[in-house]
Amino acid sequence: MHPAVTGALAGLGLAVVIFVLDYMMVSRHAAERAARYKKKAELDPTEKKALSSLFWYLLLMPPAGAFLFWIFR
Repeated sequence: MHPAVTGALAGLGLAVVIFVLDYMMVSRHAAERAARYKKKAELDPTEKKALSSLFWYLLLMPPAGAFLFWIFR
């Protein structure tokens, strides 16, 4: 397999893991906050914006991984 493809797959896997873990952490915090205030669990605008920013940043991971694996392998 070409090193760039390997790097892209590694970057994609890492990006998915980071996003899922961050989403789980934010969701847990929202659920705890909802239980405290006895309301429905939902993300506040700050948390939504943080997840959105993280998502757009993580879109760069596969191309960056492909580039790094291609150059340094």
